[in-house]
Amino acid sequence: MKKITLLRVTAKKAFTLMELMIVIVIIGIFATAGFLMFSDFSLKAKKTVSAENYRQITDFIQTESALCESSESNKIFGNYSCPITDSVSGAQSGWCGRFGDYILKKAKFENPFGGSAFGVGDSQQDGITSCVLCNRSPYCSGSETNKKYKLMWWYDNKIQDFTIIAPN
Repeated sequence: MKKITLLRVTAKKAFTLMELMIVIVIIGIFATAGFLMFSDFSLKAKKTVSAENYRQITDFIQTESALCESSESNKIFGNYSCPITDSVSGAQSGWCGRFGDYILKKAKFENPFGGSAFGVGDSQQDGITSCVLCNRSPYCSGSETNKKYKLMWWYDNKIQDFTIIAPN
């Protein structure tokens, strides 16, 4: 009797094209969701840093203003004598200009959206804290802001917060 040997052909199992396409789509969905979550966190972090810059700038200016109120012989914003007035013409006058010079050269605040963290005048750049003399600016209204300064924090072309400073 002859023995017949049967060769078993074992088929190699492989993924079908459809299975591979489904896996690629699922990976794409996860990557997109991760990217969107990361970009949202990144934007929130930038806004938080900008808001904190504004708060620190405002606190510093109020502290310097209090120094002038306590004694006109005090030096503020580096080496300026009290009182600082708006008698110099142009945007760089008064508190805004003096403080701007000091904060940009010494404190080195950075705007997380790029550019400067502090500006004098009508800058509406995202993340910037801008300072205006109310007598010269459309951002102030009413006689109660006469000869005062307004610090504004900007995002998305809107004022997010503001503080009125009354210099001495």
